[in-house]
Amino acid sequence: MKFAVPNLKYELQMKCDVPDWEHPTVEEMRRGDEVSIKNVDLHPFLKAQRDAVMMKMEDALRNAGINENDCFQVQLIFEELLKNALHHGNRTNPNSEVNVKFDVTPQKVSIYVGDQGKGFDVQSVLDYDPTADENLENPNGRGVMLSRQFSSSLQYSPQGNEVFVEKIIESNDALTQREPIAAKDTN
Repeated sequence: MKFAVPNLKYELQMKCDVPDWEHPTVEEMRRGDEVSIKNVDLHPFLKAQRDAVMMKMEDALRNAGINENDCFQVQLIFEELLKNALHHGNRTNPNSEVNVKFDVTPQKVSIYVGDQGKGFDVQSVLDYDPTADENLENPNGRGVMLSRQFSSSLQYSPQGNEVFVEKIIESNDALTQREPIAAKDTN
């Protein structure tokens, strides 16, 4: 069953064709059968693409007049979803794709991120509490927790390699709105 994603205004793919790319040496943490990457730098091309995608989101938020608080929350969610797809899903492989779709209106932000990874046990990640005493030393899980906290809804595909998030914008009063980006004069 394919994960149903609505049509969203922005559709972007993050991928670099890097011939003869070899996975860098990484520190790995073993957690049962799962292996997650820790302290791995992204390929410079992927960093540039990630930064460009983040800038598109920031511009869309600003153009929609999203207030500072909601803007911060959406950017944090978006950054965490991208980081998880690049690091955990695609294992920092620049030859793997990350598909990104999003739409921003003054009332709602919708985000889809899909990677080519094998996925994960969604329920165990959703049940994991990074604030529990026994987990305080473990750096994993905080991004998912914050994404759930700041979003109105968060849904993973059954396989775990796709996620759809919506954030309802409760208030965009004039005191907290961001200034829209002025249209550039092309003359």
